[in-house]
Amino acid sequence: MRPAPHRCLASLRLSLGVLLCLWGSLAWAVSSQEVSYDTEPGVRIAATLELPEAGGAAAARAPVVVLAVGAGPWGRGGYGALRQRLHAAGIATLSYDKRGFGASTGAFDESLPVVSRDIVAAVAYLRSRADIDGQRIALLGHSQGGGALPLAAATSGGIAGVVVLAAPIGARGEVFGASMRQQLVSAGMPAETGGRIVAATSRWMDGRARQVPASALATLREAAVAAFRDAGWSAEQAQGAVAALDNPMLLSMYDAPLDQDLLRSGAPVLAVYGGADTIVSPDVCVPAANRALAGHRDALVLLVPGMPHGLDRTGPVPPPRAGAPAEDGMSPVLVSAVQHWLVQHLR
Repeated sequence: MRPAPHRCLASLRLSLGVLLCLWGSLAWAVSSQEVSYDTEPGVRIAATLELPEAGGAAAARAPVVVLAVGAGPWGRGGYGALRQRLHAAGIATLSYDKRGFGASTGAFDESLPVVSRDIVAAVAYLRSRADIDGQRIALLGHSQGGGALPLAAATSGGIAGVVVLAAPIGARGEVFGASMRQQLVSAGMPAETGGRIVAATSRWMDGRARQVPASALATLREAAVAAFRDAGWSAEQAQGAVAALDNPMLLSMYDAPLDQDLLRSGAPVLAVYGGADTIVSPDVCVPAANRALAGHRDALVLLVPGMPHGLDRTGPVPPPRAGAPAEDGMSPVLVSAVQHWLVQHLR
C-alpha cells in the first residue's frame, strides 16, 4: 500500500459514530501508579502509569502509549487533554521525568541516543507487566522527544504506532542542512553564500560525528568559522555561531538516520507539523518527511495550517518552569485526530 500524501488537517473528518464510540460507550475510571525502572547503571527513571479501569477492575492487558516531551527540563504530566481522551478509550499512558530531572536519577542528557535508551527502557518495563499488552504499545513525542522515537521504535521492535509531533524526519543531516540554509536566506543572506556556510558547517558536524582526529576536527571547525567570516560576519559573530552549534543534542539530531530507523522499525507512523512553526519549519520538514516515508507501508503526514510549534491555537506553549509539568497546549481538533489514529492502531 502506498503511503497517503501530506494533507491539510481540515480534510480529516471523524464520523459522529466514531466520536460517540470513543466518548459515550467507553466510561473508564483511571488508576494512577508511581513506577520506576532502570535504563542503565546509575539511571533510574521515575514515571506515572495511568491504567484505565472498567467497572472498578483493571482492564486485562491494556494497550499503552509512552509519552515523550520536547527539549528542556520537562517532567511528566503533559498531554493532559490527550491522556484523558486515551483513557476514555481504554488506553493506558506512561509519562516520565527525564533523566537527571524531577525524581529521575542520572545526569541530564538530551542527546537522541540517550533519550531513545530511556524510551526503550520504558517499553521493556511495560512488557514485563502482566496488565499491559506488550504487542499494543505506541510511542508519541513532541519536538526533540519525537526525534528520539525512530531509534527507540527500531530498537524495541514490535511497536504498534509512532506519533511524531513537530519533529524532523529525514535522512542523516538532511533537515539540519535545509533548515540552516532556510534561516540564513530568510535573514537576508544570498542563497549561494548560505549554501557555502551550510556545506562547511556540515563537514565539521560530520567530522565530529565520525570522531576524526582532533587536528583534523580543528581544521574543519576553522573552515566553518571562515565561511561565516566570508559572509561578512565579524570574528566574534562567526565564532559565536559555530560555538552555538557545538552542542551534543544538535550533533545527535544531525547524525540521526531517522528515515532508516523508522523503516527498520516497521511501525505505522503519524507525523504532524504546524504550518506556522518557526522552530521546525514545515517548508523543510513536510517534504523531507514525505520522502523519508515514501516506502513505508502505513504512514500519514499531516500539515496543520496556522499552528505554531506547540500545535495549539493561540501561540507557542510557555517555556518550562523548574519543577513544573509541561504545559498542555495541543489544539482540541488535533487531540481528536491523534487519539483517533492511536485507537485505530491499538485495537
